[in-house]
Amino acid sequence: IEADRAGQLYRYIRWFPERMLRAKGNTTVRDLVHHELREPTGALDVLVDSTMKPATMALTEIVAAVAGGRLAEDVLMSCAISVLGQCLVYKQCLPMLERIYGGDHFNSERIEYIAEHTFRFAVAGIHAEAAVAEEDAA
Repeated sequence: IEADRAGQLYRYIRWFPERMLRAKGNTTVRDLVHHELREPTGALDVLVDSTMKPATMALTEIVAAVAGGRLAEDVLMSCAISVLGQCLVYKQCLPMLERIYGGDHFNSERIEYIAEHTFRFAVAGIHAEAAVAEEDAA
């Protein structure tokens, strides 16, 4: 059962670097989302309700399962936001990261490593939070 939960989290995380590299040439959707985040209109509400909220709630459920149901709601939310942030940094900050580390670091051969690293980092953090919750409950 734990492997299935971890597999769900890995698949969620793996989706982001794939999208990052696929979307390099086509920036229209990304530009529209960035605009909505900077200057929200009613379109942001539609985007949140139709896509972002369901995906984030699914991530939150996956994180809860990986933590074994041992996290308070606020800690669970923080863990889910952290996972999301780790995923989004590669997508949202790619031009800056390429300038800092070089474009060779962010190519199709690196997708798997980026996903695996993010996954390991996320699972370690979720388990650390679950351990703290258990200590606090004792």
